[in-house]
Amino acid sequence: LVYIRGNDQEWILHTDADGNIRIPNMFEGKYEFVITKDGYISTTGSFEIHDTLDTIVMTRLMERRTHAPVQFIVTDKQGNVLANAEVDVEGIKGVTDAEGRLILNVPLDYNVDQLIDKEYKYTVSKDGYYEHEGTFHLGPTAITMVPVSLEKIPDYSFLTFQIKDAGGNLMKDVTI
Repeated sequence: LVYIRGNDQEWILHTDADGNIRIPNMFEGKYEFVITKDGYISTTGSFEIHDTLDTIVMTRLMERRTHAPVQFIVTDKQGNVLANAEVDVEGIKGVTDAEGRLILNVPLDYNVDQLIDKEYKYTVSKDGYYEHEGTFHLGPTAITMVPVSLEKIPDYSFLTFQIKDAGGNLMKDVTI
């Protein structure tokens, strides 16, 4: 997808099968553009037309995205953010910040030139909370945010029995 803007004109265009775009009858002036393609890093630039008879040939190389940022937002069941929660995405690890956020750069998979929709497994853990396991997908229609809600492990009270004999001495090996 190519977006071109300038001189009070705008175009949103797709390249042809050979990767070309032809725009006839552009006015003299300066233009800016953004080029995007799934699986590639967007590129921007500008050009100027000085004479309406000019032919401008531009070649832009696009760099393939090898990783995608995935943001985790970790809260408890009441919606309170959880700092220092540990996140593991198939061996890529990190810890949430004071706002319960973490961005991990997860590798992308391709089949020839097509970005593959892939399922990734993750775990989130924090002391005092049950571990959470889940999955997310990255691909052409990838998500980039994974909200996680951890459940607190309940605090248990412990009851201690002390069994004494009639003389006040502690007894051992008593069945209760």
